[in-house]
Amino acid sequence: MSASSGMALNIDPGYVAVPTPNNTGTSLCRSDAVEVVTLDPAPAAGTNRIDLVVCHARGTDLDGGVNNDFVFEKVTGTGAASPVAPATPAGTVALANVYVGGGVAAIVAGNITDVRPAALDVPPALPAGYPRGYVWSLKGPASLVTVSNTSAQSIISGSFPTVAGRRYRVDAYAGWYCTVAAATQHQLRLDVPGGGARQFQANGSYGPNGNIWSQGATFDMYLGTGAPATYGISMAMTQPTNAVANCAANNFFLMASDIGV
Repeated sequence: MSASSGMALNIDPGYVAVPTPNNTGTSLCRSDAVEVVTLDPAPAAGTNRIDLVVCHARGTDLDGGVNNDFVFEKVTGTGAASPVAPATPAGTVALANVYVGGGVAAIVAGNITDVRPAALDVPPALPAGYPRGYVWSLKGPASLVTVSNTSAQSIISGSFPTVAGRRYRVDAYAGWYCTVAAATQHQLRLDVPGGGARQFQANGSYGPNGNIWSQGATFDMYLGTGAPATYGISMAMTQPTNAVANCAANNFFLMASDIGV
């Protein structure tokens, strides 16, 4: 709040929680523009006054009135040689006490005392090494998959943003149901940044014309560089002429979590 001109005061934009008249809760009021409150003329010289500026939340459920809004109001004090501030009316919150000297024509900054309630506590900034938790996840593929390559065939792949120097844990999971046309084997790999890969599932031989259910999981640790990190899951067959077909969709999963520095 600041002095404007004469007996006018400017109330800056902001938020305030106003207690309800029956003290059962609060109304959160948000002002997005400067509002002006004008005080009554000063008392005669030799007598001083303290006025109160308040925010008043109004509503049918609050005070039974027809207005559903909030307003900034003055509460004019009583003139005296040693004045005291008036009481804060029910359903309002006090914003400032304003000392009005006898005979003055204008309010100055030194006359205004901020009496707004303390702000809600804001937790301190987290330490640099504090984990930030979940960062990214990917599930897929959206349709059935057939794998028939001895070189790795990508199943899902994606990237997530990283912060240089922070550590990330990337979890991989595969749970899939397929059919095989001939005896074969498979290898499931976690593709890591830089073009590397690590095998995390390798099943033995499957008989021909059968159905298989397989699942496996692993994780990787990655130190962020500030650039996106790309991870994927790929599969390869150990026999080039055979394949696994119709692998169920959306059963491959990647998730990255920031675990600190």
